[in-house]
Amino acid sequence: MTEEEILELINPSFEVIKKLIEAGVNDFDRLHNLMSSAGLSPQQLRQLGDLAAQKGNQGALGAVAHEDLHAALGTAGSGMNQRYGRGYGQQSGPVPGMPTDKDRVDMAFGGLLGGPATNIIKIWYTYRDQLPPELKQRLLEIAKRLLIDLGMRYARQTMGSSMLGGIQESTTVRPFRIGDDIDLINLEETIDSLLSQGRTNFKVIETSDFLVTETYMGHRAFYWALDKSGSMDSPKKLGMLAISVMAGLYGIKKDDFGVALFDSTTHIVKEIAQKTVAIEKVAADLLEARAGGGTGGQESIRLALRNFEDTKAKEKIFIFSTDMYLSDQKECEDLVERMKPLDIKMILLVPTNEHNPQAARALAKKAHGIVLDIDSIDELPAKLLRVTNY
Repeated sequence: MTEEEILELINPSFEVIKKLIEAGVNDFDRLHNLMSSAGLSPQQLRQLGDLAAQKGNQGALGAVAHEDLHAALGTAGSGMNQRYGRGYGQQSGPVPGMPTDKDRVDMAFGGLLGGPATNIIKIWYTYRDQLPPELKQRLLEIAKRLLIDLGMRYARQTMGSSMLGGIQESTTVRPFRIGDDIDLINLEETIDSLLSQGRTNFKVIETSDFLVTETYMGHRAFYWALDKSGSMDSPKKLGMLAISVMAGLYGIKKDDFGVALFDSTTHIVKEIAQKTVAIEKVAADLLEARAGGGTGGQESIRLALRNFEDTKAKEKIFIFSTDMYLSDQKECEDLVERMKPLDIKMILLVPTNEHNPQAARALAKKAHGIVLDIDSIDELPAKLLRVTNY
């Protein structure tokens, strides 16, 4: 182990990170791990951002961006004096040895992509109102693309095609037919059938003697009701809303989902009966969501019940994402109580240690549903998809 590596382990300090950047180290994970554990000040992050930009070190600049986007871009913020004046690119003059604004911005956004998509979603919600219009639009496009990619990746890796329904086994058996998958042969049922016919000699067996488990093409429908009230106003909570939807959308039939946002009023993003709303629009609407207002969930639950009437899906899953500080708890409990008789499964998605646990348990109990608490956005997609894979 080199002296530099030993220093990294025992003292992940500003000076250690600075030396690595000066030496041309551009490993995003290595640098970001050091930055996140070093307790750096905004001023130190700005210095590291300036150094990385001067050295043309995209990996280092990306690591800075995941800690402080302003420090990476060189924009106003981070407790530093405003560099850009009234608009992007309007500083008084170039800094010797530094790249032009566009070069630095391109490098910073390129480096940003070296980090986890879930963190970039949080970065969007953190900085969207602090950036000049052109930088805000660029960050929005990155966040939207990554949100969609995240949904596609988790649906494919965690569940394959099972949320599309896929091939589902039933409890019915029938005689084997040429072309059937031999893995579907039910040996226990086959032997029981032969014995019930008084056959004890299995040396001569016809293909039709084998019994296979009948299959059907599964079909699921999801409805998301997402709390965007004032108490949900944090990048973590807003990110949880967006990712909880996108992690599932690419795993189900695209026309069998609905999404609503609620605070003191309810905003419909998509209804199940609407067949032409693109997932790209859903992603954009989720990223533009702003927390504010009171917390009234009953209308979104009514919408979910009504939407499930518009699908022939065999399974109906209602995901209610909130911190459970509802102003209409009793009305919501009365409504979700109707779900169990309608074979609607309810998942109550709550942020760990930032919700009302008593209210959450009471609501889930009325619906015969489950409470799924999420500690970090990074664990959300796999955890959500695991509990929906009944």
